[in-house]
Amino acid sequence: MKVIPCAFAFSIFLGTTAFARILPGPPPPDDLAAPATLICNGVVESITNTDTGKNVESSEMGTYTAKIKALHVFKGKTEAELELRYKNFAWMVPNGAVQIKLEKGKRYRFFLKSSVTPNYFVGVLDGQVDDAFSVDPLLPDEPDDSPFISGTEAIQIAHKWIEQKYPGIPVVVNDKAAAKKLLKESRQTFVAAYMDTYRDNYNFYLTKISPSGAFLERTSAQILRDRTVKVTGH
Repeated sequence: MKVIPCAFAFSIFLGTTAFARILPGPPPPDDLAAPATLICNGVVESITNTDTGKNVESSEMGTYTAKIKALHVFKGKTEAELELRYKNFAWMVPNGAVQIKLEKGKRYRFFLKSSVTPNYFVGVLDGQVDDAFSVDPLLPDEPDDSPFISGTEAIQIAHKWIEQKYPGIPVVVNDKAAAKKLLKESRQTFVAAYMDTYRDNYNFYLTKISPSGAFLERTSAQILRDRTVKVTGH
């Protein structure tokens, strides 16, 4: 019987190989929020390595339980203090993995799901190789009750900002069909924008289009966590 090396066998189990694995980008917040039973901002009070029983300042490799003080709850219910159980075995994954790492005293936004034990939770991506996106560090100046920006809200913010930048001109955001209809039927200048996201940092790219279909102006911008918009390029 042919023996398969352990590392390669594990890579087959994960559906990847040491030469082909591509680390994923973060999913949009809406994709995390839908399956989550608890969404909250919290501060890490303690981290215990459950393999050794020792308290640590940060988690690297191993199995951990972190005690989290809830600062603000957006979805679901929890006690003032909850426990998050997670693993980090990135060293076992060919080319690494993006997994949860916490630091004592730091604040995060948590997208979690309930475990069997009451008030114990796991990340909403628990069971996936790349589960780090269940946890998002808060910026130093973010309020404790700072909510994440949903995709719907991001489109509304972008739409309003573009309308202020180009008053009186039709605006479409993330709607190719509407943009084509404007170009074909109305024959007037309009602005079309499309959007992508990294966690809840939404980037959008807008183009002012003439009645003939010519590009008159292009701008890229980003929606910041405080809901303001920053121009990033022209």
